[in-house]
Amino acid sequence: MAHTSTYHVGEYRKSSRRHDRRADRNDGRRDGRRGDYGVNGGSASGAWGKLCAICGLISVAVACAVAARAIAPESVPVIKDLSLDGLLIASGVMIVTTIILIIGARLRAKAFGGRTRSTVWGVFAVVLSLLFSGCGLAVNTMFSDGLVTKPVRDEAPVTDAAAMRKGVESAYGACPGGWTPADASNYPGVKSIELCVGTRTAYATFDSKSVVAMYKAPLQSKALELLETHSGEAAGSDWATLTGTKWVIVGKKQPAQKLQKAWGGTVEDLATVRK
Repeated sequence: MAHTSTYHVGEYRKSSRRHDRRADRNDGRRDGRRGDYGVNGGSASGAWGKLCAICGLISVAVACAVAARAIAPESVPVIKDLSLDGLLIASGVMIVTTIILIIGARLRAKAFGGRTRSTVWGVFAVVLSLLFSGCGLAVNTMFSDGLVTKPVRDEAPVTDAAAMRKGVESAYGACPGGWTPADASNYPGVKSIELCVGTRTAYATFDSKSVVAMYKAPLQSKALELLETHSGEAAGSDWATLTGTKWVIVGKKQPAQKLQKAWGGTVEDLATVRK
């Protein structure tokens, strides 16, 4: 005998209302899941999410500039004249700004019951920015001139002492009292040190390029100390060093620039050593 189900009118209405409530709840859940990309294409994070993504991209770009400036300072024309300290400060500001926007975007998304993907990219951008900026700072600490540098022309006769003196005198003038050699035996890697009191010029030759990098800064500081004993002579940019692969000359800037055309090397103001 077949069983026949019987529904009363009231029961049918209750069942319909329960079904409608369940449908409403399901629609709400689906809308919540679409919080990041709603029906109208809006994001739960609103403008915070967009700003977070934009600042994150800018932060990564500035951090890449920091790394490039430290590793190969002469390779990128756009950033070679920028200060590394300035780039580091700009990178730090952009990282902090991105973090603030990440927090704001997440709070807004939470308040509207949705989720946002922009903060994920923001966190990723912050991590990349920290890595690139840290890399640039580390490289600059160990290699102040950068890892990749342009080759500098060097035609100085470092193996011929007489030719070296003659070349220096052709730019700085003849030494009135003659050149005075200094004892270089206490300085490993230094081949010779020659001084001229009359023209206030000195030069040193070295065994290798790495030794030049080791002694150049102390030599510049010593030259500044000696020049400062004469009132005002170390001021401004009248004095400079001309540095080659295995030699350094300290003296007036204009003769250094003249000798640079003949021998090559790099001219650097002594006034910048203090900074």
